Amino acid sequence: MHRIQSNLTRCLALFVLCASGAQATEPAWAQEPAPTNHSDPSNGQFLRRILHLKNGAIVRTACSLRDGRWYLGRSDTSQSIPSFAVTSFELEKDVLAAWKDQTKLAAPGTLPAWCLDHGLLKEGVAQLDRDLGSLALRPLALQALVDYQSILPAPPEAGEGATPGDIFDAHARWLSKQNTASLHELAAQSLAQIAREQTPSTAEGEAAPWETCLRKELAGRQTARRELALTTLAHWQKASSGMILRRFAMLDSNEGARAHAAWLLGTLNDAEQVSGLIAWLDHDHSEVRVRAANALGFAGYPAAIPALVAGLGSGSARQVPHAHIFVGSQTAYVQDFDVEVANRSSVADPVINVLPTGVVLDAGVVSVSIERTIYHRALSRITGHRPGTSESAWSKWL
Repeated sequence: MHRIQSNLTRCLALFVLCASGAQATEPAWAQEPAPTNHSDPSNGQFLRRILHLKNGAIVRTACSLRDGRWYLGRSDTSQSIPSFAVTSFELEKDVLAAWKDQTKLAAPGTLPAWCLDHGLLKEGVAQLDRDLGSLALRPLALQALVDYQSILPAPPEAGEGATPGDIFDAHARWLSKQNTASLHELAAQSLAQIAREQTPSTAEGEAAPWETCLRKELAGRQTARRELALTTLAHWQKASSGMILRRFAMLDSNEGARAHAAWLLGTLNDAEQVSGLIAWLDHDHSEVRVRAANALGFAGYPAAIPALVAGLGSGSARQVPHAHIFVGSQTAYVQDFDVEVANRSSVADPVINVLPTGVVLDAGVVSVSIERTIYHRALSRITGHRPGTSESAWSKWL
């Protein structure tokens, strides 16, 4: 998150003027008369404040208002901006105190917007990360990423002549230094926008360069890059990405990548995308049923609830493989001697026998309890409730 603050510092460099450069030409938004109500009750002390600039930028740093200019930093020789370039300011400690109250009183899903409106970028991004993990709050969090894109950290721009692979590499490197759920979304949205702008019309059967790039990344070994490619695909080709997302939700070797692909299925807002996953709940193989239930839980479609509730009760009734287990010991002993006579000589060969003692048990081996736990967890993710772990409890709740 320290990099988030440094991003703001670099952004601020586009707007601030050095105190020594009094003769420099100021930007247009800084060439207006100073407002008469602009005052600083701290008598010019360097305190941590949050400044809201006319151009929409937000600066959170130690600063002081002196002689009609805001000095950013802790000295009079630091960068400065004219006071009329700042529309409003607040002490950071006051905003943080108000934020603490908001965490107790605010309606679910409104905290990210409140934080970003008041200049708490680090706290806002952290709250967005939490809300993106909630099925109920996910739509609000995704919309906030769009609404506040201008003040959130910006992914790298596509350089002139850069190939899709170069651009993807740059975004992946940027994300590796500050990988959070919200910044992951911003990187994928940026890649999808670039792909839309750079994808020309291709002949039938010919793959576009960006399609080739994403296919290569999806076949790669790095989980983070596969997840970024999946998210980019979901933003770029939303209507046709469902089949690939279902495949990765079931077959990816990494559990986190499977969960992420299923989560992306939920962002498509199309319950038909999980009809195949629901059908796999009746598969003969336990691992397939478990993965399908997990995927349905992360996708979050209510259409999966009846099948998951039925799965809670079907585990014990489903025919499971049976085997026999022997528990005991074996004792070897000499039962007799077999005497053989030949050429005026005789040999006595011992006859060895084994005496087993113990019991043979019949066993039906299946992870019924594990399956039920996965089904229950998936239902809890979708509904946000936990009425019980049995089919009857969920049926009564429904």
